Amino acid sequence: YACALAALGDDAGAEAEFNATFRPLVSESVSGSAFIKAGDDGDINDRLTAMALTIVSRTDRNLAKRLMKHICDIEKPTDFYGLQQVIYAANMLRGDYGTASFEYAGGAVALSGTQTKTLRITTEELAAANFAVTEGSVDVTAYYTGGADELDLSSTAYTVSKTITPVRGDRIAVGDKVRVKITVSGLDPERSVDVSDYIPSGFRFSEYDYRASTRAWLCDTDGQRVTIYAYSSGGTTATAVFYIRAVTEGTFAVNSAYAWDSESKMGFSERSTVTIG
Repeated sequence: YACALAALGDDAGAEAEFNATFRPLVSESVSGSAFIKAGDDGDINDRLTAMALTIVSRTDRNLAKRLMKHICDIEKPTDFYGLQQVIYAANMLRGDYGTASFEYAGGAVALSGTQTKTLRITTEELAAANFAVTEGSVDVTAYYTGGADELDLSSTAYTVSKTITPVRGDRIAVGDKVRVKITVSGLDPERSVDVSDYIPSGFRFSEYDYRASTRAWLCDTDGQRVTIYAYSSGGTTATAVFYIRAVTEGTFAVNSAYAWDSESKMGFSERSTVTIG
């Protein structure tokens, strides 16, 4: 009903219906995206998120941006999700942003339309930057890259385990399908957890098993990196299961799977090795 109201141009009615039905189900990710969580079925949640996007693309630009980020992150190449992105583009990218500008310790920057500006600064420069928007509206996205020596690994908030086992038999040969299981324990019901894992270099990602996974769904795959969203939903443990395919003989490092939340609490699994052939 809310989608129909939005399509008819009744923005006030669509917003009222959205607030009554979808708004209580909006959840936040530590990555800055937002999504609709109506239960433990990740596919249904993603489809509801896409439906919500068609509404707030007209009524709530800020939430629409965060829902759109989730839709982009899950990378589901189907007509259903493609249509939502077209609707988003039609309502959000209309070219009426005008101009904007901001100042910081490094100088003044002017922007127009949907223009972006990349700033590469150190943590010390960021602390002294004193950013201030002087005209229009400016969105900011910050990424931080640090060294391993900056991590305090003396204590962890989450217990993370990772197993890599062949689907059939005891040995792994080229072409075999292999099961990866990541378990995160100690979840807090008040916050979600992002899990990042790197597939050993002798393997390639095959598929995510939503049926075998509990309180966890796939966010993204980028080369050897797999990113998973885990949440409490009344329990303290989340389990993610996915499959990889052996492609090259040899012995390969199995790196730690890392879990972290918005308060920088983290946990990681032990490193090991895996042999193909």
